Amino acid sequence: MIKSNDKHFISRINLKSIKNPRQNDKLIYFTLFLFPLIIGMVFKLLFFYSRYLNFDTPFMGEINSQIAFGPQNVEFYDDFRYYTLNFVRYFLSGHLPYTHYFYVDNTPNPFMSYTPYLIYPPLYLYIISMFGTSVNWIVGLQFLLFDIISGIFIFKIVEKTWNKIIIATFACLIYELNPLNFYYCDYCWLNPPIFIFFLLGSIYFLINDRYNLSILFLGLSIMCKQFAGIFLPILLIRMSRKMQDNGYSKLKQLKKFIKTLFVFILPISILSMPYILPIYPDFPDYLYHIFTIGNIEFDLNLPAYQTPVDFVVPFIAMHFGTNFLLSFKYLLEYYIFLISSTVIICCIYSFFVKRNESYNENTLIITLILLISMTLFYPRGFYKYYTVLFVPLMSIFIMKNLKNNKWDNWRRNATEVITDLISVGIYYIFSISILFVQRYFTPFILLSMILYYTFYGYINFNSLLKKFFRIYSRKINSLYEKYQNKFNY
Repeated sequence: MIKSNDKHFISRINLKSIKNPRQNDKLIYFTLFLFPLIIGMVFKLLFFYSRYLNFDTPFMGEINSQIAFGPQNVEFYDDFRYYTLNFVRYFLSGHLPYTHYFYVDNTPNPFMSYTPYLIYPPLYLYIISMFGTSVNWIVGLQFLLFDIISGIFIFKIVEKTWNKIIIATFACLIYELNPLNFYYCDYCWLNPPIFIFFLLGSIYFLINDRYNLSILFLGLSIMCKQFAGIFLPILLIRMSRKMQDNGYSKLKQLKKFIKTLFVFILPISILSMPYILPIYPDFPDYLYHIFTIGNIEFDLNLPAYQTPVDFVVPFIAMHFGTNFLLSFKYLLEYYIFLISSTVIICCIYSFFVKRNESYNENTLIITLILLISMTLFYPRGFYKYYTVLFVPLMSIFIMKNLKNNKWDNWRRNATEVITDLISVGIYYIFSISILFVQRYFTPFILLSMILYYTFYGYINFNSLLKKFFRIYSRKINSLYEKYQNKFNY
């Protein structure tokens, strides 16, 4: 007979021999979390290494595109060689940024004789200078690393929004394997990944209602690229509506806003302080360089490969009348398009944001629309490679269909599998098409994206595909039943 003490001893032995289910859950979670990051890192390193091997090959706009990739519309920007490396070298050699001394002779560069003034905020310069310039690729490594680790925020945003880990894994994997990122970030070593990382961090903390961290990351993003400031209205509107829903008094809301704005201003002030003091050489130039948008002219000629494309360019290419073009130019160059579109988008967001789980979805969708609008209507125009900015949020929305249709249903239904894979495929086709489409018509692609995501949820392309496949599968079944005897024979 077993004594009571012995029973307790045996039960303790059995408990120790059983694996802790919480530990299993953690193991599964980290596996699903790390898997897309590792896969993405492998492929991104291949593109990074390919650029390393070809770094000494002269790449120059259209000529480079024809030599390296075939179709002339695949634009290669060699900003890394002619700008980024020289910025770092001059900064580390003791030259002061935002002064007229901050340039380097570039005789190999056929387009200009010097690197222009630094037009990026100082945090960007500090980050890319972190590892020195002992070898060229060490500077480009920062772009690769930030591109990879941005997937962390993709995973966490999807997990928070739809509370499904497997969906978060798919979203992260789709982001990590996007061809736009492979080409522009991991091969060309261009600047977007750094400020995109901080911007995604701001979005993640915002949907978790951690406003101080959200606005801190936004400030850091702005100090890498001024473009990120377009997200500030969305953050403030979301914060205001949430405080109203939680029953904050007017005084408490005001205190919260002041505290949050202080957190926003603090890193920007600290990073800017050395350059805005009167003792700094050419101290007014800092603000001029940060807020400059380049040379804007009422030019009605098609831009060259080395210049940005604005919203008027497609109409120039289609030979619209001069009066029409000048009117559009006026609306574009004086920020009327940009300001009006931003106000309309923010008003729509403020009106439609709801007190339920669609809070996060609304925030993400309106952020994507606002970023596309900013790119499309920016007076200076835009480069193709800034379409990388939309990749993270588009990767997230691809997963919305899986969330709506439930993972169990997806596993059991072949129609669900096919249609969701087609949706992902269409997304990748879109990403690749941006690389090859005639650059003069890329504004129309951005405009179509705005229209699509404006009606996102009302027009569900995925559901239309499902209906098509259901009809198609029913026809196959009816044919099979009709000729079943012949098939059996």
